[in-house]
Amino acid sequence: MKYSLECQIISNIWIGKTINFIEDGKEFVFSSNEKGILNKVKIEKRVENPEKFYSKITPANKNSKMEITIDNDPVIYEEMISDFQYLEGFLGFVADLTKIFWNEPEIRYSPETDEERTKLNVFSAHFKRSGYPKSPKRLNVSNLIEIVKGKPKLDSLTLLMSFYREGKVFFDRFEYINAFYDFYFILEDLFGRGKTKNKQIEGNFKSSIELQETIKWMLTTVIDPNDKHKKEITQLLKEKNLQYNAEGISVLLVEMRGHLHHFSRKSTLKQKPSPLAQQDYESLAFLTMGIAMQSILKEMEKNKRL
Repeated sequence: MKYSLECQIISNIWIGKTINFIEDGKEFVFSSNEKGILNKVKIEKRVENPEKFYSKITPANKNSKMEITIDNDPVIYEEMISDFQYLEGFLGFVADLTKIFWNEPEIRYSPETDEERTKLNVFSAHFKRSGYPKSPKRLNVSNLIEIVKGKPKLDSLTLLMSFYREGKVFFDRFEYINAFYDFYFILEDLFGRGKTKNKQIEGNFKSSIELQETIKWMLTTVIDPNDKHKKEITQLLKEKNLQYNAEGISVLLVEMRGHLHHFSRKSTLKQKPSPLAQQDYESLAFLTMGIAMQSILKEMEKNKRL
């Protein structure tokens, strides 16, 4: 059986027609659009153990909904993802490549025997990452008039709101490290009291009653005890011997700011900050976004009273 992954590409690289070749037991297929610009890459490999890739479709419940089970060999899958990541880095360096969507591959299974055809109920699958559900924000004339009239009192918050806006853009693009930076800068400005040393900022964060209350609100009201954010934040705290409370989060935010600001391939840390590790920091960015949003809202209320 042959197994392949195909990823969409954003680039300004002209290759003309399709280019394909075999290297290290894998076929690489680089495809282009009607203008000859590289827009897809596929990697295909013949697998020695096809039973690791078999799929099945079974009834899920009495309502006749179907459940699809698709197996993969994680070693081969990760090897191919590594190839895509290498191509993304190299072509982005030597040519004009913006992105290979290696985290949203289309998977194809090509059976070569009757047994493989029998055992394969699914011949292709395309998994796309989905963000948080969003609906349009409704504004009317009175809302916009109020926003414009509020400039004299709220103009001082323009930079903080700009950091928040940019952070949300990064978050929606799954660029969680950059999103965290923007949300953290808001907190550092509001509660760091102009300090730059980690210990000083930690102390100021912990001594701020307002920030501590906001963090408590986030932990008890927004973070669902049963969702992945609680689990992942708890794990980050555990790794740094911190408690799941406002004080622990205060220290975690400062330490993660330092951790994410440095990189070394020689580091022995499990999680290294990199463009390939954005997903590891989704929950951290989500937590910081909520704290930053609520903090700006409180500043707006203060300024309106002036």
